[in-house]
Amino acid sequence: MSVVAARPAATVVLLRPARPFDVFLVRRSDSIAFMGGAHVFPGGRVDAADHLDHIDTIIDGMTGAAARMPDIPVDVAIAHYVAALRELFEEAGVLLAHPLTAASVERLAVDRRDLLAGTTTFADIIRNEGLGLARDGVAYGAHLVTPEV
Repeated sequence: MSVVAARPAATVVLLRPARPFDVFLVRRSDSIAFMGGAHVFPGGRVDAADHLDHIDTIIDGMTGAAARMPDIPVDVAIAHYVAALRELFEEAGVLLAHPLTAASVERLAVDRRDLLAGTTTFADIIRNEGLGLARDGVAYGAHLVTPEV
């Protein structure tokens, strides 16, 4: 049996303070071959489109946040943050961004459908809506590599 090469990915553990914490999970479709019907944290692979130019115009302080991942290049670390936020929006419709207005929230439902259809990109949505991704709401937890089994 051959070992599949590791692919960069990001997973989001979304918590809300409560006693104990509320933990956000999504349920995978039953029709998916791998772990169909399972409750999982939103996440997925880092796509080429997650490597954004001019990142500091979209996320304040991203370069400093990426420094928390010293074992990978800064641009790759930033792409992991972007992938985490994109996957959360794609899979669950949760967008950690500001400033959100009533009008932008209505447009984001259409934007999300377009993103899922592949007719727009996450970066285009953020730019067109004049949003900044909420880096302050995201904390780096760990960098894991699935071991060979």
